[in-house]
Amino acid sequence: MAYGRAVLCLKGYDLNLFEEMGLPGPLVKKLALMGITEPTPIQTHAIPFALDGEDVMGLAQTGTGKTAAFGLPLLAKLMEEPGKPAPKAVRSLILAPTRELAGQIRDTLLPLVKDTPIKVALVVGGASIGAQIKRMQMGTDVLVATPGRLLDLLDRRALSLSDTRFLVLDEADQMLDLGFIHALRKIAGLLPSTNTRSVPTTSLTARSPCRFRFRSTGTQRGTAPGIQFGVIPARASSATRMAMRLPP
Repeated sequence: MAYGRAVLCLKGYDLNLFEEMGLPGPLVKKLALMGITEPTPIQTHAIPFALDGEDVMGLAQTGTGKTAAFGLPLLAKLMEEPGKPAPKAVRSLILAPTRELAGQIRDTLLPLVKDTPIKVALVVGGASIGAQIKRMQMGTDVLVATPGRLLDLLDRRALSLSDTRFLVLDEADQMLDLGFIHALRKIAGLLPSTNTRSVPTTSLTARSPCRFRFRSTGTQRGTAPGIQFGVIPARASSATRMAMRLPP
């Protein structure tokens, strides 16, 4: 399988309003009610590519709106595909390296899905796995998870990734630093082989230079979509370094 070459997009789509990006009206209204009317640089670069179905990698400092940069297009795509998730099904998956970060992502998304049928669930270590198994019986539209607990639930057949259409990796470099590479490969191998659009998003502050590539494992149904990154450290003086897309 051929893997796309990373293409640097220095300016992205030069859009200054969420409406211009093509986000659904209800999402734009919710942002306005939250006092958010103009996108941050990382959102300006990443959201249009993600809405176009591209694989996106973004590098930006903490506090620059990275969660919304992947969360808004993800929710927009789910709104375009109405319908309830099947029992134990996960329509979209967001992986984070720590339960604290996973909880922050969930808390950021909840106000955006208020008064909508979209459900957001959280599964992390350090919490009752029994309660999480019960919660997943009805399925969910968005699952925010840490890799270890997700694999625990998969091993217990408490959920399935066979219907997962979107994948987000937040702080992917930290997940590798914590030794989750084998867990990520196993999870990627469980994704559908034909209809999943991977949306990997990586955010960094000042770090030592590094590059890595993560390729998904094959399954009996075929080879799951590849996820390829080029990680470049963000400088402490730079709010946003770049947004990159990986053509199919």
